[in-house]
Amino acid sequence: MIKPHILMSAETALNSLTELENSLLRLQQQRLQLEQREKSLLTAMGRASETQLAGLMLESGIGTQAFAELVRRTVQSSVRMPGSESENLAQPFVRKAPIKFRHPDKPGLVWSGRGKTPLWIKELESDGRLDEARSLDDEDDDDDF
Repeated sequence: MIKPHILMSAETALNSLTELENSLLRLQQQRLQLEQREKSLLTAMGRASETQLAGLMLESGIGTQAFAELVRRTVQSSVRMPGSESENLAQPFVRKAPIKFRHPDKPGLVWSGRGKTPLWIKELESDGRLDEARSLDDEDDDDDF
């Protein structure tokens, strides 16, 4: 036996469906209004940023081309493009350490004195030739690795 309080009349079901459809329409309209508001706020923020940036550029004397080049270099050095192969990725800006040691016989072998000590440095040290490997630029610096 079907319980009468569980059954919903067709009219009640239709009214509920109509109310749900109306609620959905109201929510969709609100979403559109919010998206338009967000777009206008982002546009206004962009204009304000452009105005501030132009003022700062005038104040500091940086030209637009110099600024554009600075932005381009900054973006290239810090942005990794999704889906790119690892060797094609822009690497973050890293200040290279000055060369402190250069192999006396193989000038292509260099070491900044940072990180793990290369085998060729250990070999030169054991042979007593480490002073020969010191870079000319670093002769006044007595820091050992």
